[in-house]
Amino acid sequence: MDNQDVYIKRLQVQMEEWENEIERLRIKADKASADAQIEYRKQLEELRKRQDEMQAQYEKLNRAGNDAWSDVRDGADKAWMEFDAAIKRALTRFN
Repeated sequence: MDNQDVYIKRLQVQMEEWENEIERLRIKADKASADAQIEYRKQLEELRKRQDEMQAQYEKLNRAGNDAWSDVRDGADKAWMEFDAAIKRALTRFN
């Protein structure tokens, strides 16, 4: 596997882990009080937005040729860090 393949595979695994975390938060939201559900829903909406952005970066990476790889990876790295931070904030807030 070359570096591009390794990076894409790592990102794919990470995205699956994030999806699991979001699902756990959704389950907690369903069991929470009405007031808490409002906060959970806001946080989940933000996470889904970031997840969509990350998915778009993932798709760009899959399509990127060697010449564009570095630029596309820079965007993916930024989205990855932002999404990871958002997940961690949500988990900290609601655990």
